[in-house]
Amino acid sequence: MPDPRFQELYAATDRLTWASTDEVRRRGRQWARRGAVTAVSFALVAAAALAAGLVAAANARIVAPEPPATFSPPTSPATATTSPAREPIAIPIGAMLQGGDLAARFTPKDTNLDGDWSFLATTIRCGHQVRIDLPAPLASRGQRFQGNFDEPLIERVDRRPVPDAVAYLERIREQVETCNPSPQMQQSIVDEGFAGGGSLLIYTKVENVENLHIFVRRGGLVAEIWHKGLTDRDEARRLAARAAERLCVGTDTC
Repeated sequence: MPDPRFQELYAATDRLTWASTDEVRRRGRQWARRGAVTAVSFALVAAAALAAGLVAAANARIVAPEPPATFSPPTSPATATTSPAREPIAIPIGAMLQGGDLAARFTPKDTNLDGDWSFLATTIRCGHQVRIDLPAPLASRGQRFQGNFDEPLIERVDRRPVPDAVAYLERIREQVETCNPSPQMQQSIVDEGFAGGGSLLIYTKVENVENLHIFVRRGGLVAEIWHKGLTDRDEARRLAARAAERLCVGTDTC
């Protein structure tokens, strides 16, 4: 007896209408074309998605450009300490004459600069005094040495701006040149430039008392030296040369 399930399958297929061979081939070609189109479409979509992903990744890597770095030249030790170079206002003790610069009989005494020892103090007898119309010194320092009895040696160092220091010595020169000689007063410049460009050696005679006054300049420092009774010009030049060397301790223009 036939299997009931086979009988049902046979009955169902018996009622089917089978397509012809040409129809089957036509439908196969349609399915193939549809599959190709679908595959191409899928490929295009995939390619577009890939391109979009690459663009997004590239955009993610793009950041705002950093500002260009600025170049700072290396600072040398010379420019690190002075830009521009400036001298200290105070006058160091090393810029003053030392005991070893003087004859053995001189010893340091004090810093008292009182008295009419300075060159300008003598000009009252000239009948004409040049006005020193310059600002006061930025700093001053003085010292007094004592030699034999009543033999003081005094030095004063003033600091001024360099143009004022130059102008100050020009006023001193003008004072000498415009002094009206008289029996009570004589002045003359007996040497200059012997201890640097800013050095003067001035001879004075006040009521028959002779003396030499020394001026030395280094940069903005001006030293005035008075040694009571000094008339030896060679000794005055030697003293001026030592003073000029000492001034270099207090200025960077040497």
